[in-house]
Amino acid sequence: MDAKAVQAKDWSEQIDTLGSFNAYNAGHQPVVDNTLKADLHSFRGARNLVDHKVHGKRAESKRQMQFAERMMQGPRLMAELLSLQRKVK
Repeated sequence: MDAKAVQAKDWSEQIDTLGSFNAYNAGHQPVVDNTLKADLHSFRGARNLVDHKVHGKRAESKRQMQFAERMMQGPRLMAELLSLQRKVK
């Protein structure tokens, strides 16, 4: 699959494509493994944490903790993606 085809997809589909065996020539491994793919989807989903109203202090506390965890995940994921980008080029 060429770069333009991947760029035409939304973020979720791009992540799935990078982790798919079907997006490459036979014999090539996916760019991202299942663990990194799950982490990227988790980070992508963090934007929804602040969009939904919570009911109660416990739910708000849980949401704040999840938000902080996702934001700490960002720099690590960016470093991994940059490393993969250098390997692919």
